[in-house]
Amino acid sequence: MNFFIVDNGSIFTYEIASKLKLNGHGCTIQEYSPYNALDPADADVIILSGGWQYEVGDVLEDNQLWFRHEFDLIRNTNKPILGICLGHQIINVALGGSMLKLERPVQEVVSVSVNTEGQNLLGYTKIDVLEHHDYAVDDYSKTGLIELAKSQDGTEILYHPERSFIGTQFHPEIFVNDTSEQLFFDLIGLIHRPKGLQI
Repeated sequence: MNFFIVDNGSIFTYEIASKLKLNGHGCTIQEYSPYNALDPADADVIILSGGWQYEVGDVLEDNQLWFRHEFDLIRNTNKPILGICLGHQIINVALGGSMLKLERPVQEVVSVSVNTEGQNLLGYTKIDVLEHHDYAVDDYSKTGLIELAKSQDGTEILYHPERSFIGTQFHPEIFVNDTSEQLFFDLIGLIHRPKGLQI
């Protein structure tokens, strides 16, 4: 399977690619720039990495079209997308949601509670994951996304079944225990599992 990774400046982007390559998948990484279009034509799945932008929007200061290419990709693609941390927030905002700044940055392993729908789809009741962010999803009510998990800091997994999008506020590419690797590939499997394919 081929993955197209949009690198939003995360320190963990190459962890994503490494985990995928070790499992026999192909990866193309494109560093995001507001001046270059994104071309995932040969990809089976798109991954939007984390990063350290202060906010998410079509237009930021000085009318710079910072996330416009990612917004267009999300709104127009028919490919599955996994959004991680900032990528998760970008999916939400691109579809009409909003985000908020937390009172304190979160940089630690936390316990995340999976709700009934998430349990039915992913098979987990609780997961331990690495958080590394200071913004979070606020409102997603008009996006078509549904919440699958949350922590004390807010929404942790959002899923769009019709569009095959899934976003995680945490970093599933960073393995913190014996179940982390399975979780990473289960998230991908939820949005892309062609008949007969073992991930």
